[in-house]
Amino acid sequence: MTKSSLFLFSLLTLTLFSACKKDRSVSGFDAELFEKAQRKDGFVFYNLSTEYLNTPKQAGHKSIYLRTKYNDLASSILNENGGIIDGINFPDGSLIVNEMYTIKGEPDKYAVLFKDPKNDYADQNGWVWSYFNADKTIIEPTSRKGTSCIACHSKGNNYMLMPNYFEVKKVK
Repeated sequence: MTKSSLFLFSLLTLTLFSACKKDRSVSGFDAELFEKAQRKDGFVFYNLSTEYLNTPKQAGHKSIYLRTKYNDLASSILNENGGIIDGINFPDGSLIVNEMYTIKGEPDKYAVLFKDPKNDYADQNGWVWSYFNADKTIIEPTSRKGTSCIACHSKGNNYMLMPNYFEVKKVK
């Protein structure tokens, strides 16, 4: 093996090792949030609609489509059209899941916010953040407390960016 081949082999091995280390399976509280994110019942979708929305170009999540759903607690403070009320604070126990899709059908990724100020993984505002691939590998673990997410989400109302990108349609 030549020196350049050995160097390339070493570089490839290091790259693969680094990628595997980042892309780990969910466990602990991340696994609990992953299971909650996959549930189909007990949620209300943004704008009271299950339609797939085109992901805005300026969004940090790179997917083609998205849908955002709120558990019963979180949806209790949405307006009559399923939109986020400006200045509102979600109650403790709120679960908000952004489902991301490459094609319409089953989500590829889940971004999760869970309001639990007493949780060890909660940020200073009481939110626990996590971001998963649908294959149960983790992109952003709860232990990071949303450090990769907060910069963009701080531009939203209570971290919610849906009103920044999508107008709420009036329910007839």
